Amino acid sequence: MKKILVIGGNRFVGKKLVWNLLNEGYEVVIANRSGNSDFEKNVLNIIFDRNDKKSIKDKISKTDFDVIFDMICYSPQNAYDIINNISTEKYIMISSSVVYDWGLEHREEEFNPSNFEIFPGTIETLGKKFGYQYGYKIGKMGAEAVIAKNSKIPSLCVRFPIVIGSDDHTKRLDTYVEALINQESIYVNNLLSEISVVNANSAAKYLMLLMKSTELGTINIADSGTIRIKSLIEKIASLLSLQMIFSENGINGGYNNYFSNTFDLNKMINAKIIPDNIDDYFELFLNNLIKEKLTRIN
Repeated sequence: MKKILVIGGNRFVGKKLVWNLLNEGYEVVIANRSGNSDFEKNVLNIIFDRNDKKSIKDKISKTDFDVIFDMICYSPQNAYDIINNISTEKYIMISSSVVYDWGLEHREEEFNPSNFEIFPGTIETLGKKFGYQYGYKIGKMGAEAVIAKNSKIPSLCVRFPIVIGSDDHTKRLDTYVEALINQESIYVNNLLSEISVVNANSAAKYLMLLMKSTELGTINIADSGTIRIKSLIEKIASLLSLQMIFSENGINGGYNNYFSNTFDLNKMINAKIIPDNIDDYFELFLNNLIKEKLTRIN
């Protein structure tokens, strides 16, 4: 039986990944700061602070894992501390589409982490220096660069776009639904933006397939198809039979300042990972989200 470590496996995609691993009979260990686990006695839950090198050494470095999934690597310091204190046959780090500049059909080679000049620090120090949004971008780019330049462990950086799901803790998509239901005005600065997305359930499934594959380096992972912010709002409005009220003084749209960003998925498909199609689930997903919001109100 393979032993799998999921760093940050207690919410959203990480949580779904852990259930998938358990269902396939793997021995699963979760490492996080809170220690709260929804998996009862099915997994070992390690409480550690990934920003503390001693905590990493004491809690993680003494165990050999077949595969390690790192769901919460946000900075060069995070990456450096982990790759120098783990023992595994494969390390999979969750990266992001933010490593690219805004644009369409991004291919993996557009950002080569081996050529990136690393800005050292934690996500907190990078956020203070560059602002949250750019600090997050620099953090993910730097984390990939640390892995590319320093890791002696077979590693894969998985670039996800925006992740959507019923238990999305960011609640970004909820802002449009709630504005319509409450007939509040909303401010949107990216109506024509086109984005790739991945459903959280699909994301967990893809990670399982990547674990079993020989893929290393970097890879774009998303569902097929794209979403335009304007079309998203129009679809929600249609399902609710309401009209969105736009105003510069309205509440901020959850995806504001996120401009066109779509993936080329050829590498994913060549790895024999077939992406789910957005059109097959998106309307049902929105309907369920709307029902949940209406139920809470009533």
